[in-house]
Amino acid sequence: MGKAFVRIVAVINGMYADLRREQAVRAAERRRENGEPVGRPKKLNDELRAEAFDLRRKGVSYQAIARVVESKPNAPESISRETIRRYCNEADVTPTEN
Repeated sequence: MGKAFVRIVAVINGMYADLRREQAVRAAERRRENGEPVGRPKKLNDELRAEAFDLRRKGVSYQAIARVVESKPNAPESISRETIRRYCNEADVTPTEN
């Protein structure tokens, strides 16, 4: 009797998990249709991203760019070099050769 009850509870749990997943997908689709952002907000605003891209094109390291961006008044409290690297890779920004 106990094993059957546990299995029934597991099946119901799985149904609720599927329902939550479907609701999340529908909510994301609705936000996309309305032109609203989906997912986590960007850590850097457009101005800071543009500055980071300019520095990267000049050959500055990701770590140095992160330190420069952190020193700005409207920047987040901390930003990792990996975040800068990801932004640069997404925008296909590479250092230019002189």
